[in-house]
Amino acid sequence: MIKSTSMKLIGYLMLIILAGCGGRQPALEENQTVAQAPTPDVAKSSSASVQWRASSAGSKFGGANFAPIVEGDNIYVASRNGRVEGFSVATGEQSFSAKLDASLVSGVGTNLSSIIAATSAGTIIALDISDASEKWRHEVGRSISAAPAANDQLVVIRTIDGHIIGLNAVTGAQIWA
Repeated sequence: MIKSTSMKLIGYLMLIILAGCGGRQPALEENQTVAQAPTPDVAKSSSASVQWRASSAGSKFGGANFAPIVEGDNIYVASRNGRVEGFSVATGEQSFSAKLDASLVSGVGTNLSSIIAATSAGTIIALDISDASEKWRHEVGRSISAAPAANDQLVVIRTIDGHIIGLNAVTGAQIWA
């Protein structure tokens, strides 16, 4: 009883001490500014309209529960059955199409030169963004839980058991885990 009362007392004291540490935030001085985007003028009669529609991998080729990704002027979508497609943001015209020989477990990742997909067998496949040809494959050896993240030097993979793996974006060779 005494031990639990002492522990409660110590906890309350710690809360009081920590509350006092917050202090007051300094006000912005005259030479400091806060970046703000200007608020666009929108007329009361403004309305939204559909600019284009496109049938994607998720409609014709099987269900796609993966988020689309935007890279440059294109939107890329993937479906579980291995279909990956790209569409022009401006026009909706198809700009990329590939059918992989494996089922996918997540959406795709992109960088300026590649579309990167993760298969249900734990393989990462990089496709050339200009002609959909396969650039490289890497066997991760683990189930993958998320879409690959990429830049022009690194592809990062998260596995279902919590591992993070870094691959060379050009060669597919593992750099670290």
